[in-house]
Amino acid sequence: MLGDFKIKILEQNRNISSYELSNSLAVRISFIKEGDKTHFPIALSSVFSKYIRERFIKNINEFFATKIQNLKPTKGYAYKIEKFIEVTNDVRKKYDIATNCFLRKRDSLLRLFD
Repeated sequence: MLGDFKIKILEQNRNISSYELSNSLAVRISFIKEGDKTHFPIALSSVFSKYIRERFIKNINEFFATKIQNLKPTKGYAYKIEKFIEVTNDVRKKYDIATNCFLRKRDSLLRLFD
């Protein structure tokens, strides 16, 4: 996805990692440890992201509750999702819903740089 960009490391340490991505334009991207404590835009995007995630989880629970009687809702966290995946297996197969839609993988962002 980002194969057309030249990536330059600007800074890497325990608290911040900054990169410059360039093709015809240059963009700086930084990952700041606990950035939501010191940067309002990061805090705002964090709150918004959590809200959107909760809405998605609510929709997932509502969908599967219409298909599986007495289904215990999931909160979507990795340590409890396996039971939800197991219980919803037949419905997911019927509607062709991939298991990896329920898995949170920290390395998924790394694929952007392939």
